[in-house]
Amino acid sequence: MRLDHYELAKEHFNAAAQSEAVALESYLPLAEIEEFRGDTLASVRWLDLARKLNQTSELPDYQEGLHYCNKGDKQRAGVGFNRAHELNPLNASILFYLAVYEREFGDPGKAISLLEQAINAYPGTLPAYYISLADWYAQAGQCSDMLSTHERLRSLIGFDSAFEPVMVEQKKSCR
Repeated sequence: MRLDHYELAKEHFNAAAQSEAVALESYLPLAEIEEFRGDTLASVRWLDLARKLNQTSELPDYQEGLHYCNKGDKQRAGVGFNRAHELNPLNASILFYLAVYEREFGDPGKAISLLEQAINAYPGTLPAYYISLADWYAQAGQCSDMLSTHERLRSLIGFDSAFEPVMVEQKKSCR
């Protein structure tokens, strides 16, 4: 992004942030702009401002979790995802990323439970959630749970040539 475009975007979002009605929606893009520029400290400051303006919104914490996860800071990523989950425990995206976080850095059993919660809260959710859950079941040796997850996915979307090879591989790996 050229510097003049950055300055224009920053000026636009700063002006919009002066209005309370759009403040949260303005600070989050500012955090993304600073992150894109590589200024982590400025990005976190914008997220802190967004959090202070609306303490009931999970979005700043969710975005902060993604930010630190991308940076490899597992402790801070976990704090962000967990705070977002406390504020909105039924948000499927938050549940998914918290599950991925737990799978990578924490408790794989908890990861499975969180992903099950996301799917149960929103049964028509992304097919990738079902594929991830089936994969995690296969890796845990829970073959019957993996197969039932495949069946749930098939009942949702029918036969899909994009997912069938993945499911075949999962079946092979689960013994």
